[in-house]
Amino acid sequence: MAAAFERYGSGEQDSGERRFEQVIGDSPALESVLEQVERVAPTDSTVLIQGETGIGKELIAHALQYQLALRYARS
Repeated sequence: MAAAFERYGSGEQDSGERRFEQVIGDSPALESVLEQVERVAPTDSTVLIQGETGIGKELIAHALQYQLALRYARS
């Protein structure tokens, strides 16, 4: 049912494949959220992550922080 995205720290990345640590799933809804993470991470926007308890807000926050760290590492 769910496929794990490989850890982004592995250094290997296929074209178009996202790497988010500890984010598991392959639903269209999750794909949409991860695309939004990639879209907003390179900006200076403030992000508010909302949702019920236990849906993975912290994992999405970590994914955003990692993408932000990549942005600054490339600068």
